[in-house]
Amino acid sequence: LSDGTTVKTDQLIVGGAGINAAVGASGVGANLTNVDVAMVLSTEVVTGNATARRWLSSQALVGGASVSGYALADIKSASLEINRNLSSDTGPVVDWSKGAKTVTLSASKSAVLNDAAQTFHLAVDGSIAMGPAKLGGAFDLRYQPNGAGTTDDTWTLSASSVRVGVASGTMEVGLQEGAGTLVLGQTSRSGTISGKALIAGVDGLSFSGVFAATFDAQGGLSVAGTAALGVSGFGSLSGDFSVVKESGANGRLLVGASNVDASLGSSGVGVKVTGASLGMVLTRNAAGQNVYALQAAGSAALQGMGNDVSLSATGTVRINNLGATVDQVIQTGLNSTVRLQFASAAQVQELSVTSGTLTVSGLGSLSGALA
Repeated sequence: LSDGTTVKTDQLIVGGAGINAAVGASGVGANLTNVDVAMVLSTEVVTGNATARRWLSSQALVGGASVSGYALADIKSASLEINRNLSSDTGPVVDWSKGAKTVTLSASKSAVLNDAAQTFHLAVDGSIAMGPAKLGGAFDLRYQPNGAGTTDDTWTLSASSVRVGVASGTMEVGLQEGAGTLVLGQTSRSGTISGKALIAGVDGLSFSGVFAATFDAQGGLSVAGTAALGVSGFGSLSGDFSVVKESGANGRLLVGASNVDASLGSSGVGVKVTGASLGMVLTRNAAGQNVYALQAAGSAALQGMGNDVSLSATGTVRINNLGATVDQVIQTGLNSTVRLQFASAAQVQELSVTSGTLTVSGLGSLSGALA
């Protein structure tokens, strides 16, 4: 055993290929499909009225699975290892490193039991769907009875370089090179995966910054964080972003942001908009192209022009390449929204300045609507 002691056991040895299995507690367990599995149930041989201890050891290759209600997909590889003391969560387990066990699964397949310590984990190279978001890459799921300091049985997902995204078709908003842990309990969800902010599939848009994926009230992953949205040839808009997806496989992506500062222009000369709220829609047009519309309104001022020229106004950044009108309310924070509205389908990329005053030192000022 793993504590250095030796016992005599009776063993039930089972091997099989292409089978289905369920492991773990109800409500937090894993349902496995197309499994190639080797399993040994060891029962201690005792005398008199002594209570026999029991151990379960298993190695399996998994073709498909759902864990705590979340489905795995895009599986390149998935392997399950179990080495547990069934009589005590903290007791010693079978130390197979002292004598590895080969179990025949079929005429052409076998598996080797060689774990030396207690383990119950599923190593995955694939993806797992968690509400509107999908986590993809190589990650590890470890099962712990009464884990994470609670009375819950839990799975802990650990990742060091994964991608988490909310996607519609080929468009995606999320994070890459993500790392962190997520805890999946019978009654609770917790944890965070953080990584580099990502927007993909839409020409002319890019993100730089850090996003985090956390659980929402429905148990799905939501993606949000602080980043700068670059608009090629126009400028950048920095703020606190979040994204939601409308229902359906090709539902629109709705991106909202608060505390937005926009810098428009080049070589440090242009207009800066501060204190704005942003709404953006990502969708596909009739030609099958990924397109977007965005709007952000705040306080506008000139930058890079010294003290001789100044602007104090309300400025609105407006871009629409949908080829369609749009009127959409988008959430920008817990209790705040912004209305994205274009009454015309015409292509627009502009900064409009309203109720403003442009002052030129020594000459005077202009007030009104400027553009």
